[in-house]
Amino acid sequence: MPSALIDAFVLAFAGWTVLCHATVLLDASLVALLWAALPAAVAGVFLLRRLPRPEGSGERALLGLCLLCAAAVLVAHRPDSDDGLYLGFAGGVADFPRAPLLKADALHGIPGLPILLSTYRFHSIEALYGAVSYLTGLSVLAVSHLGFATLFGFLAPLAWARLFRVLTPGRWLWGVAGAVGYLLLDGGAHAGWGNLAFVRLFQGKAAFLTVLSPLVVAYALAFGAAPTPGNWLRLAAGLVASAGLTASALWAAPLTAAAALATAWRPNRDGLRAAAGGAAAAAYPLAVALVLRAGLKEGVMGQMSLPPGLEGKFLAETLNYVVAQGVHRWALALLLAAAPYFAPAGAPRRWAAAASGLFLLLFNPWTGPWVALNLTSPWNYNRLFWLLPVPAAAGLAAAAEGSRSRRLFAAAVLAAALVPPTYVFGKANGVRLGFPSLKVPAEFPLVRAVNAGVPGRGIVLAPTEVSNWLVTERGHAYPLLAKEIYFDELHRFLPAADIARRRALMDHVGGERPVRLESPAFRAGLRDYGVAGVVLYAAVPWAAETRGDLAAAGYSLKLELYGYELWVGVSVSELSEVRRPLPLRR
Repeated sequence: MPSALIDAFVLAFAGWTVLCHATVLLDASLVALLWAALPAAVAGVFLLRRLPRPEGSGERALLGLCLLCAAAVLVAHRPDSDDGLYLGFAGGVADFPRAPLLKADALHGIPGLPILLSTYRFHSIEALYGAVSYLTGLSVLAVSHLGFATLFGFLAPLAWARLFRVLTPGRWLWGVAGAVGYLLLDGGAHAGWGNLAFVRLFQGKAAFLTVLSPLVVAYALAFGAAPTPGNWLRLAAGLVASAGLTASALWAAPLTAAAALATAWRPNRDGLRAAAGGAAAAAYPLAVALVLRAGLKEGVMGQMSLPPGLEGKFLAETLNYVVAQGVHRWALALLLAAAPYFAPAGAPRRWAAAASGLFLLLFNPWTGPWVALNLTSPWNYNRLFWLLPVPAAAGLAAAAEGSRSRRLFAAAVLAAALVPPTYVFGKANGVRLGFPSLKVPAEFPLVRAVNAGVPGRGIVLAPTEVSNWLVTERGHAYPLLAKEIYFDELHRFLPAADIARRRALMDHVGGERPVRLESPAFRAGLRDYGVAGVVLYAAVPWAAETRGDLAAAGYSLKLELYGYELWVGVSVSELSEVRRPLPLRR
């Protein structure tokens, strides 16, 4: 039952992803997508009724682990600002169900502005969040944080069980316990494996790394050992489903599969069949990647560079972002180095070595800069660590068999790896444990008050920490800029002077780096952008002067909350006269 259940999910999500991509390419709408998906959904319900019976011993323990992981997702609260992008997209899908899917930017309210990076158009997970929100009326926050994150938490042990039934079939439950145990403990670095697991499964990249990545390995190993049509279909579906969760999976999933398929290579006809079949299974995500890369090279990626001579610093900063410094880093290195020794002989042992070897081929001063500029992008180069089988290595250590000395060594290495400098569910990791609720900052009531207090989806000037979360609600007000990561990408479409002006206005009212504007420049910005509401951080040194400027411009104080003030002044009728489309770069 567990294998059939997780396989059914992968096939269903892969089908949804293909339909989403077709909808995007045809400039069709969410409504059209839902009609297209309806027959497949009905068929899926009937197929679920025909799932096979449980596969054997250990199923109750596995079910208990699934429930534990789902509960961990529900009670752990670690807000992540990337929701300002992903859930903003999902909310736009739900708010504009008859518009072309994920084509126009839904964050800023700038007429004619397309979605700001073409890769996001191929994220089917945000389209799914938006579809469920549209059909149910639930917020995209609730759909993501309480719905799908919990589902992914439940599915994670099933995915690891699928892998360890291949790697260590006689002790698969021990392997699952080791891998999941590591993910439940490791909070050493923000981009580490534990922080991309149960505290962040509401985002597609975490779902890929925690659920789909082990499945891709399992499917690839199974296909390499027996290249049957059924095994090929599962591998192809796993790769397509991965591509719908994060654009980084367009390269990470095929490379993950390649490391597993390489272990089954044989210089004969069967080996050639496996290689050709693996390439065919990866054809879909690779084709999408090539199309997207061509567009990106003309835009953002075409303007990127790495200063020569700083390769070592770049690698060190990337490593520190993913793996905490200190003794624990060496414990993980030892765990990875010893993983082939812990693994059973044959394909499992070869895969444990090949996965780490592939990573080292791409993460070094010689190939690293090229990989960053041509494959991952410099800001996502840290995701190259997704190729390292750290949780799987923990599972192999937990399931190690053989001599007493070998098992003792595996236990010692595993114990060291399971003691990170920061535990994933600890306060030091920014996690609050509590009753299941939305995973948002404590100040989120301010965001709701701003969205409710500025009518007609008006323009809001607010510091970045407020603007970022405004767009996570449906029907939100439009911030001048939603999230700082978007600023550079906006240069593709808006004049640089306009973006700089928006930044300056936001910095004037607060943020991490407040910078004062002269009163005439501030008032002119309010007028030119048709700002309906202003969120002022009351602690900025020039707050009194800014209050005077706002009052003189016709704004009135409506709310004081969490050290911020909401000023509202421009009516909806006035907005239609003030807001004008800005010239877009093509």
